[in-house]
Amino acid sequence: MASIPIPDSYASLPLTQISVSHNPQTSKTATKVLTISLSRPKNFNAFTPTMEAELVTVFNTISVDPRVKVAILTGGLLAPKTGSPKGTAGPSIFCAGADLDRGFGDGQGEHPRDHRDGGGRVALAIYRLMEACSSWFLPRLIGMSRALHLTTTGAIYPASHALFGDLFTELVPHPTAVLPRALALADEIAENTSTVSSYLMREMMYRGADSPEGQHLLDSRIIYELFGSKDNTEGVKAFMQKRAADFKGTVEEDAPASWPWWESVDVAQAGQREGYVFKAKGKL
Repeated sequence: MASIPIPDSYASLPLTQISVSHNPQTSKTATKVLTISLSRPKNFNAFTPTMEAELVTVFNTISVDPRVKVAILTGGLLAPKTGSPKGTAGPSIFCAGADLDRGFGDGQGEHPRDHRDGGGRVALAIYRLMEACSSWFLPRLIGMSRALHLTTTGAIYPASHALFGDLFTELVPHPTAVLPRALALADEIAENTSTVSSYLMREMMYRGADSPEGQHLLDSRIIYELFGSKDNTEGVKAFMQKRAADFKGTVEEDAPASWPWWESVDVAQAGQREGYVFKAKGKL
């Protein structure tokens, strides 16, 4: 497998429909926290195959870049609304339904699997379905009954609605407060946590065993293999020396021998074999 080139600065990447900024933005080189923004303001950030490809490229790159620990994905600003004062912009949104003409042609030579949602809210009126793994994640995040209610009605609810349950760890009073709060949380994660440990704990919860006993064997094996690892050693030293830890471990170099403990699936290759093809027609 060819190695992925890591840029000195993510601002130098030749991107057309998304942008990547450092934190702080004045940094000339990559920082621990990056902000990735959808950048099609005149098209309400409508999702396109180009945007998809650029997101995949950026995420694949930062996943092997040891300098980057947290990435924030945001909608970016939109073009000014008609009648708005000069220099003002509409709310930052991701227009998930703006790709309605994707894959819809005369029906000749097409496959039902070609008609896929580019992401976002389910639109039952045009028989759209859950996508982007949401049918797997949503019931696990908010419960089966709430997930069925949301997908069956197709209605729009505020983020504070009880149907979302514990989907959000916190709510902010105004949309403009979302990104600053996300940046603050990202800084906290980047400065205080081990990337290897955080990643493994997430995977242990998502890809755990089918029983408490099986899970006990799994987490025991993983923690045993991490004893004496780079981040484990640094954490112990930092604790004894009463200082902040500086975790530098990476999943590629410092993951336990038992990782991955699940059967890996290459979704990109599987999609190509099974004929998942976007037929981009018209202009978004």
